[in-house]
Amino acid sequence: MAAAKETTWGTYQAATTSDQFMMASNPKPVDDIDTILDNGFRSLAGKDQAYYQGFRVGKWSWEMHAYPIPIGTVFMGLLGTDGWVSGALHPFTLLNTGLPPSYSLADFYGITGTNTRVQAGSYFESLTLSNAATGGVKCAVTTVGKASPGTALQTKPTAAFDTSNAFLPWQAAVTLNSVSNLKLIAFDVSLKRPVDPILALGSQDPSAANVGQLEVTGKMTYAPTDDTEELLYVTAQQAAFPLSIVYTSGANTLTLQMTKINFEKTTAFDRGTPYVKLMSSFRAIHNSTDTGPIKVTLAGGKSGAAY
Repeated sequence: MAAAKETTWGTYQAATTSDQFMMASNPKPVDDIDTILDNGFRSLAGKDQAYYQGFRVGKWSWEMHAYPIPIGTVFMGLLGTDGWVSGALHPFTLLNTGLPPSYSLADFYGITGTNTRVQAGSYFESLTLSNAATGGVKCAVTTVGKASPGTALQTKPTAAFDTSNAFLPWQAAVTLNSVSNLKLIAFDVSLKRPVDPILALGSQDPSAANVGQLEVTGKMTYAPTDDTEELLYVTAQQAAFPLSIVYTSGANTLTLQMTKINFEKTTAFDRGTPYVKLMSSFRAIHNSTDTGPIKVTLAGGKSGAAY
């Protein structure tokens, strides 16, 4: 599949470069069309007398490994600001005025000719990055936009996939409360923004869409050797302390910086395994250092231009 940033909301933009092609697994494009039934009683035994289509909205969900170049498109779609100056260094921060960019999502399913379905006017709704003891850094992504019937079928784009190595869990360096931490064994962080299509009279498709505030939450599992992590919850639940996770894959790095987080009340010990684990839920708080709840820096992403 492909996700190309649009110049004008809802106007198809063709994907051409490797930052726009997603190595998707388990892709699920859905055209969600409202059902209008007429089951008014007519002295007949049949219940449904007429069926109509209502408004329609497009939704995508997919999973992929965290490859350095296309992952930048997802962060740009959620945060909205790329502070690129030169080279391939991209500091993504939250756009606090206006909307993030919209994207044309092409269902890259192999039929040649003018047969490619497109969900134009799509906004990124969520990204969950997850790490565990096995497997890679997994990304689960969702979007919301126009349903594919609202955009003409397009010519199949020419694929240009990223050839870099994906980021892996063992390549991460964790800093918690400004101290290096080697006890994190599983981690996920979710970036979520509500996307609300504007369904106005006169068109079956959205006339626009609005994107809400960014919420950043996550879960961590530690193999504790002392009370360091537990005390951050017990004694400093309302205090600011930073969390930084840096992945390094060759010359490419991905930094997740949350300068102000709080552990939440589900933090607890798990004694159901041969060694004790500490399970911690956390929430990232808006702060001036990150100009939002999170700042993401990608070194080795798209080269020569901003996302």
